[in-house]
Amino acid sequence: MPPGSRPIAAAGRVGLIQAQRKLHTFFGVSFLLIGIVFSTRFVIDVSTRLLFTFVPQLTGGLRMTLIGFGWLMFLRAIVGVTGPIFGAASDRHGRRWVMAFALLVQAVAMTGLAFSQGWWAVIPMVLSGLSLAAFVPAQQAYASEQAPPQKRGRVMGAVELSWSCTAIFATPVVGWLINEVGWRAPLLILGLLSLLGTAVVLQLPAVPLRQSLAQRQNWAQTRQQLVRKNILATVLVAFLVYIAVTCYLTIAGVWLAADFGLNAAVIGSVFVAIGFAELAGAGASSLLIDRIGKRRGNVLGLILLALAFAIFSILPQILSLAVFFLAAMGLLFQFTIVSLLPLYAEQSVAARGTVLALVFAGVGLGAALGPPLTAMLWERYHAVGVSAIGVACTLLAVGLVWRFLRETAVAVPNLS
Repeated sequence: MPPGSRPIAAAGRVGLIQAQRKLHTFFGVSFLLIGIVFSTRFVIDVSTRLLFTFVPQLTGGLRMTLIGFGWLMFLRAIVGVTGPIFGAASDRHGRRWVMAFALLVQAVAMTGLAFSQGWWAVIPMVLSGLSLAAFVPAQQAYASEQAPPQKRGRVMGAVELSWSCTAIFATPVVGWLINEVGWRAPLLILGLLSLLGTAVVLQLPAVPLRQSLAQRQNWAQTRQQLVRKNILATVLVAFLVYIAVTCYLTIAGVWLAADFGLNAAVIGSVFVAIGFAELAGAGASSLLIDRIGKRRGNVLGLILLALAFAIFSILPQILSLAVFFLAAMGLLFQFTIVSLLPLYAEQSVAARGTVLALVFAGVGLGAALGPPLTAMLWERYHAVGVSAIGVACTLLAVGLVWRFLRETAVAVPNLS
């Protein structure tokens, strides 16, 4: 070792240790734990982002039409209603085991999709949906239980940044791989990373097993919540917003390829800008929504989204303008999605768990309906059809939020 290098190396190690301690103090958990949870969630999110962003390349590789691929996405999303089943399994058998199971299923799904043709792709797409439904609730519960209560939001928020980071860091790489190697390459790599993640996630520290008795909601509670106007409106808002979200996600890559002739590598680069815009949207929500009011802020965000969808049908065919438009849409969607969560949670105090479970059911149904509906409208009416469904969904959501959703939580009798 050259003279003078040892003190430099020692100083570097000390600096690294100090940085890790500061991060541990800030988050309340080790940086290694956050890193493992974030990286495995990142692999899950990349698979979802890939399926939306590179629709033209995947439909060509699978030898399917755009409408046919839309129905594959429908089947993938609709199995999300199994989320509560996997949530209960993680209560009984441990979060890590369910997360590991989900990653193993995704490894099979991505590898299977790479070798599928035509409607044989149904099987791996359904498995991909199951992996998402199993992983996310278990991961969120694990992160929540590992963090101290006063720092739980920081830990969960740090992990949730994964979605935006996929656009910034993963889509350029995926686009390059598709362009230079082939559409199967990123699927096979994701399959390998998911398999590695299966082993890595089991190295996480365990949390005590918990039966779901305290959180379990019976059918009487669910029925009573659904007949309340503000709860029913909440579920409908989630349903409508996610039709619009998946409409945007489905059409972005298709539009850039069809109208501007962009290849996969360039589309991946475009999504870097969209990823930064999504990060800005989430940050704006965190900073502003409590100041301007949850209901007022969400109404504003939804109105701006309706306006953006209306502009889409008359937007000039200028690439720089299209990129700016997609980034602005990403910012508005992320602002609205993040801002709606605390408003949903305020609709009932005593049955908050039931309300959020119903909300996620609405999200799943909206995410299932969005892709095939968007594909059919694009094929028949092009931008005008997509614009119409986006405007309709967001304006209906505006009316429901303003008329029925309450900013102050209302207590209801405990039925258990």
